[in-house]
Amino acid sequence: MERQEVRALYRRVGYMFRPTQCSSYTTTIQSKQLTLGELIQKRQESYNNKSLCMPFEVPKIELRIKTPKELDAEIQEIITSMHATIDLNRFARLINIALSEKYNIQRIKERRPEIIFQLFETYVKLISSHEELTILQVEDMNKFINYFVEFKQLKKAQLVMKYLILKSPRVLEKYDVSTTRNYLKLNCGACHELWYTNYKIFDFNNTTLDKLVKYSLDNKIGYWDVEIIHSLGYSGRIRSLEDYILKKWGISLCDRAQVNTTNEAPESEVLEAIINGFFYRDKRMFRAIKILNEFVNVYPDLNLKITFWKTFMNNCIKEWDEKVDQKGVVIVEYWETMKRWYTVHNRRIPFNINFLKVMRTCFKKNNNLVLATDIFQNCFHNFYFCATRMNDSELNVIKEYQNFILSRLIEKKGFSNALTFINDHCFSLENKRQLMNYYHGRKEHKLKKMTRNENLEKTYDDMVEEDFIIGKLW
Repeated sequence: MERQEVRALYRRVGYMFRPTQCSSYTTTIQSKQLTLGELIQKRQESYNNKSLCMPFEVPKIELRIKTPKELDAEIQEIITSMHATIDLNRFARLINIALSEKYNIQRIKERRPEIIFQLFETYVKLISSHEELTILQVEDMNKFINYFVEFKQLKKAQLVMKYLILKSPRVLEKYDVSTTRNYLKLNCGACHELWYTNYKIFDFNNTTLDKLVKYSLDNKIGYWDVEIIHSLGYSGRIRSLEDYILKKWGISLCDRAQVNTTNEAPESEVLEAIINGFFYRDKRMFRAIKILNEFVNVYPDLNLKITFWKTFMNNCIKEWDEKVDQKGVVIVEYWETMKRWYTVHNRRIPFNINFLKVMRTCFKKNNNLVLATDIFQNCFHNFYFCATRMNDSELNVIKEYQNFILSRLIEKKGFSNALTFINDHCFSLENKRQLMNYYHGRKEHKLKKMTRNENLEKTYDDMVEEDFIIGKLW
């Protein structure tokens, strides 16, 4: 290989990937497995020895991402090895990879959190000689906490938090953003995803919460607005929550004068937290919707994301009492509220699979064909552009919508409308074939049912007529 080609190769390999990713990639060079980090080191040695002009044959380069199984094997190797021999830099890179979103999503083993906790324990032993955690080590601890919270392993997350505060007792006084957010989740009830599970706070700290509220208001800081609002809502401090909203954004449910505020419109996540905070204590959406209307009036440019509306409709479903409202009128009203907001702001409702999962519950409980059709017409604009990139579980949600609408149309004898729906809304030839099979199966079942009912009705009429004749003769 020529000198220029070698230089180009090193340049590509050295700069295409971030340092934290190096250990997750390997390259095959002359049948020898080298990490990119080792390849970069080899490049540096070549520069230092001024031997770059020497031939360096690389017949084939094959880059690949380590599988979760290989990653677990590397973690186990480090856990079982002598701690004194572990390279701290390699260990730090491994932590970043193991706790990254890519490996979190795969959830390859039920016992994976146990492996990660062993990794944490090994990390603690490695840095036990340090008097206080460095900034990077504090960030690593917060990554461990985020991982365990996502897996709903709160006890493990709380153990990491206790260690973090033990080694860096002044970390909360420094108002580190990641640590403050995680502290509010673990010690003040801000982890709203777990409110309706066995979520318990064993050491609720109102004093720290009050300090953070005051610091946030005095310094006009919004880094942890979402966590503060969730904490106040979870603890039932609704008056404190209302006061925080009033001082922060000038919004009040009372007749008090609105204070002057220079704050910009809150993020969609903040409104989502406010909806959650009020609904958790009220068990009704009345006050949450009232304060939402105030925000929309004061901040007309407020940007409400589809994730907000998912939370909004999810809480509406929790409020819905099927015994009192069998037709789901309240759900339809809230759905119309959402549609109006998008209409007023001249936007289309974006396609979002998680939102559709929530809305699926709304129409299936009471077989509401009108609502299902309305959702399909308003929420599927961009679906056909991303259908090929969706996984099977996501496509199954779409098929549930299609099958439900088809089944209800056939039940109402709308056979031609069902065929039109298939032609207009199938997203592939395979999908069309499946829908046609479903259509023929449901139609056959419906026709048999209709024939059976007709025969029963004819038999009943004959019996009535026979009774009438016999009665006359008698």
